[in-house]
Order: sequence, then structure tokens, then C-alpha cells
Amino acid sequence: CRYIEALARSSSWDSNFKMVAILTRGGKIISVGYNRQRPVPARNVHAERDAICKGSEGAVLYVCRVKGYRNQTLAMARPCENCIKLIRKSKISKVCYTNEFGVWEEMKIV
Repeated sequence: CRYIEALARSSSWDSNFKMVAILTRGGKIISVGYNRQRPVPARNVHAERDAICKGSEGAVLYVCRVKGYRNQTLAMARPCENCIKLIRKSKISKVCYTNEFGVWEEMKIV
């Protein structure tokens, strides 16, 4: 999880927080996604949606939120209900995310 936190902290800032999602299989990164604003149509793309790709079945998804420009503390990154639906549909085997205390938790995928 440390490499995920380092990636989130090192990425460019476009708001007061940064979300990064990393999809792994067999300990190897297969996809990385960030929260970003899509200009047309204007809407946010969640990091989870940005990271999930074809062939994600059985993969592990890590989601991390870093807030603050200087302090860069870890914060709540639990996927929203729409992202959870996509995760289930993609048959991802496990999801880990940072909670409100910056501690990693595992989400049960039912």
C-alpha cells in the first residue's frame, strides 16, 4: 500500500484533494486511475472508473485519497455506490481503501 500512497502524493494536484485507484493482479499494476474532470460532457470521472479496464476480473483494487497541498494526509476513499456497482460488475475480487483516519481497510464484495 505504500507505493499507492507515494503515487497519490506525487501526482499533480488539480483540487484540494487527490484520489488514485490502482488495479493489480498477481502483485503487478495493470491500471491506474485518477479523479478528473472531463470537459465534454462536463462531469467528474471517479478514480475507480478510470482504473477499471477490460480484463479486471479477479483483480485487486486499491483506492487512496490524499488531502492538503503541504501536509498531504490520507483521508476517506471508500468507493461510492455507483463505483461499487461497477466493481461488482467487473468481478474485482477485493477492494482496499483508506478510511477517515488514513488507515487501509478491506471492503467485502458481495
